[in-house]
Amino acid sequence: ELKAVPSQPIPQQEEAIPKEMMGFLGSLLREE
Repeated sequence: ELKAVPSQPIPQQEEAIPKEMMGFLGSLLREE
């Protein structure tokens, strides 16, 4: 489990990923 993590605030995945990267991943999904 992810309980033994360093005492650092872990940002939510969606907020940590820039919209540019989301668009890039989206384009990759469209190609497949």
